[in-house]
Amino acid sequence: MVDIVFSNMNEWRCDISVKKSNVIVFSKMRNPPDAGIMYGIDFFEQTNSTVHLGIRQDSNLKIMHRINERCQKAKNALFAISAQVLHPYGLNPLVSVKLYKKIIVPIALYGCKLWHNMSYREIVIVNRLQHGIVKRILGLPMRTRSDMCESITCCHKLYSNVVIRKWMFLHKILSLDVHSTTRNIFVKRYMLYTSYKTVIRGFIPDICRILCIYGLQTFINNVLICPTALPS
Repeated sequence: MVDIVFSNMNEWRCDISVKKSNVIVFSKMRNPPDAGIMYGIDFFEQTNSTVHLGIRQDSNLKIMHRINERCQKAKNALFAISAQVLHPYGLNPLVSVKLYKKIIVPIALYGCKLWHNMSYREIVIVNRLQHGIVKRILGLPMRTRSDMCESITCCHKLYSNVVIRKWMFLHKILSLDVHSTTRNIFVKRYMLYTSYKTVIRGFIPDICRILCIYGLQTFINNVLICPTALPS
């Protein structure tokens, strides 16, 4: 594929900066094997982590660093607007909650559709981010019960928003044209996982687990057979 890109770039008289590009090999090994991919006469640099479309990707497929990074960016955004918006004696808490849901939550959960096989510790980190924010909005001490503060502000646990976004991502995939490559890849991998229980990591095992929890596997199977059965 790289050779095809290289020949097309020469034909179109364009070029790709090798220094701004890198290669990542996904593996459970601590030291992944050297891929040795060349672009022309230059080698791509191989790294253990990279950022693609604003989402951190690690070679070991772990998501802890990715979650911590998103939480830190959400905290930075919170501190940037705290003086004007989330001050306990500033705006009405209901207005602050709306701004939190429209600004902070999208920053914290960007790319969460790809958070897979989340452990209990990772779920706690995600939920704990909101605990401190809602207490700050209400102007209450940090030792106040988090569930009470979330109930007052009508905020569900932040992890529930991760599940909702996975649902939305699934709906987007199934809404594609039946001849779409993306949809066909998903359907094939979904059928392989449900039929043979192949060991894979990523979005499909997570969405299958969610479907099982809510008893919607039969509904999704019907949608795969008859795409028009998918609600808009």
